Amino acid sequence: MPLLGFGVLAPRFALPMHCESTGPLAALAASLGGAVAHVDGHLPPGTRRLMCGSITVFLSVGRLAGAVSGRGARWVLGAGVPMVVAPVLLGAFAGHGSPAALVRTPVAVARRPWLYEKLSGRQDTPDVRS
Repeated sequence: MPLLGFGVLAPRFALPMHCESTGPLAALAASLGGAVAHVDGHLPPGTRRLMCGSITVFLSVGRLAGAVSGRGARWVLGAGVPMVVAPVLLGAFAGHGSPAALVRTPVAVARRPWLYEKLSGRQDTPDVRS
């Protein structure tokens, strides 16, 4: 589960979050296949929206997992909100960019929580509860 420490949630809550993050990964894989098929031109709007929508849902689950695991409101606002808003904006307004740039940008957005924690000096991980 992205951004969720081991033992933070009971399995009855963690498993639905896991299922909710698995579906968008399958949709993202399908959209990446579409990006490879259109590497020389522009992505069709449906493929672009599928790519950005699936990464948005996946990162939303990660944001929820980070909030539940005790990262706090500052993390949710500083790292979590940008990683969800950026793919939505890309899906809506990145119609004329190259497929390669559209693939690289969500990867950079997904790295945002790591960069945020590194720059804020937070090196610890959530407490492991047994």
